[in-house]
Amino acid sequence: MTIILMAGIAAVMQGQLATINVSTPNSGEGDSYRQAFKKANAAINLLNSVRLYDLNSSELLILNGALVTTAELNRSVGLRAAIQTQIDAKEDSLGRPGVSGYVLSSTTAGIRSWIAPGSGSMVYPGAGIPLSTGSAWGTSITNNSANWNTSYGWGDHASVVSALNTRVDSIVEVLADSVSLSEVAPLLADTIPLFIFGLGGGLAADTASFNDNAIAGAFFNSGSDTLAVTSLRGVLAEGTGTETIGVQVSWHSTFKSVSATNLNSAAYTVTSITTGNEDTAFANSKIPPGVWVWCTVSAVSAGNRPSLLILTLAGYKCSTY
Repeated sequence: MTIILMAGIAAVMQGQLATINVSTPNSGEGDSYRQAFKKANAAINLLNSVRLYDLNSSELLILNGALVTTAELNRSVGLRAAIQTQIDAKEDSLGRPGVSGYVLSSTTAGIRSWIAPGSGSMVYPGAGIPLSTGSAWGTSITNNSANWNTSYGWGDHASVVSALNTRVDSIVEVLADSVSLSEVAPLLADTIPLFIFGLGGGLAADTASFNDNAIAGAFFNSGSDTLAVTSLRGVLAEGTGTETIGVQVSWHSTFKSVSATNLNSAAYTVTSITTGNEDTAFANSKIPPGVWVWCTVSAVSAGNRPSLLILTLAGYKCSTY
């Protein structure tokens, strides 16, 4: 009310109000009725504009003693609601907690307060051993601490590590001395003659033994080992004409089966009567256990028969695979 009154007076009053000149009776110097009424109306309009008639006696006393300044009145410019309503919406001063160790907490509505440690809700990571991304909890890893405890219960591992280091050092020392690897561990590539096929006796009459499909020997691969073939070397003895012969090594659980597996896709030709001919590339080189193995002669011509064939099958034994 005080603010309205002061604003109204300031708006209406442009200067000091003039009083009515009453003068002395019959002097002819006083204001005319028109001038007197104009001055009276100015005062009436002023009183009406400030609405003093709306004030009760208590309010008039407050207004009479108000010390508010223009600057203080201007601070209320722009207020969108009652001053007390806006003050009520403000957060109370938090100050300092009354007990050391209290922490500042906030609700989702933004209401903050001091609370005792541990009284708020805690955000926990996933089960296991937590991992941090630096800004949030990452995916936890499995807690294997029980296995760590078991390992710890085994005691000092230094003796085991020392023994392993000693063994490794000895192997490194052997290799450093340029010792052949075969001295450290047997190699599968250590080959031996597995079987020697033969036909004829080297006599002139033995040329008659050489005919297509003649068998030049056979054996049964007993036991549980596979025979890995690495070489097939053949040599002939002189017979008639230019000696040449074809040989094929085959195997099957049934001797001479038409379903047999062959060492080569085609018969290997032997022509040498001195150092021999050697074959090392095979279509099938693994002879399994439990099969018959035989050699068949082919490509025989009447005028070019040898008197002797020696055919060495070489390789090594290994576990069945």
